[in-house]
Amino acid sequence: MKSRIYQGMTSHCRFAPRRHAFRYRMLWFAIDLDELSLLDKTIRFFRHNQAALVSIHDRDYGGTGDGDIQQRIREHLQHAGLDDPIERIELVTIPRIFGYVFNPVSFYLCISPTGQIRNLVAEVRNTFGEMHHYVANLETADSDETETLECRIPKEFYVSPFFRVDGEYHIRIESTEKHLRISVDLHDDTGHVFSASMEGESRDMTSRNLLRTVCRMPFFALTIMTKIHWQAIRLYFARGLSMFEKPTPSHPSTTPSSDPPWWMRFRTACVHKAARSRPPVSLNPEAGVSTEKSE
Repeated sequence: MKSRIYQGMTSHCRFAPRRHAFRYRMLWFAIDLDELSLLDKTIRFFRHNQAALVSIHDRDYGGTGDGDIQQRIREHLQHAGLDDPIERIELVTIPRIFGYVFNPVSFYLCISPTGQIRNLVAEVRNTFGEMHHYVANLETADSDETETLECRIPKEFYVSPFFRVDGEYHIRIESTEKHLRISVDLHDDTGHVFSASMEGESRDMTSRNLLRTVCRMPFFALTIMTKIHWQAIRLYFARGLSMFEKPTPSHPSTTPSSDPPWWMRFRTACVHKAARSRPPVSLNPEAGVSTEKSE
């Protein structure tokens, strides 16, 4: 079985216009999409398209369209003009845990018949109910024992209200049999402004490992949205950052929110008001770093 469970850390650091960093423990899964039916049958507490302790639902991934997750991701590759032979696709994600799911970003690692990761689809969500798919061809970054791949993608999607929709993402993937690290750096016309990474060690996908991992962090998935809003509150009130108003999504790779709940509409209104009430903060390289750890 190729699917794996990962446990490790996620780190975020904002470099401008104020330095702010935090680090949290996290868990995620690398699911071979060809194995979803097998996992459903053989792994206790895991289900595909059914309620369970841990589950993967097709409706949570891939955007709109017909077919299952894999079919929709292959359509994204085709629309981007990437026609490399792809034998299998691994979904790196936080699954539904106790029925709840929110992934700021999920990664689809598209693997060739020779076992090399050739293409990447990054599925980014914001807290306004919108989704965007970035599709890229991966290039080898260096030739050491770690398979290190990278790509550069223009930013096209509104995620954080503290950043404009411009700049370029630099994505780097370092992968071995037991270790995975994915980092995302954002560069704009002022330089390197943001960095995020997820890094962890893998375990075999077994019923015992799944239960042990979730029991160690039972409320991890439920706290993701809370942590996002807590950091936003700190950035606005404690660090003094201004917000940029959310534009209406228009990019063809963006899936807009079809029917946002009241709290998303309320949050949009708050960002709209905050963006108009505070002028942009000037760059201050001397500002201190605020670092938060949760381990």
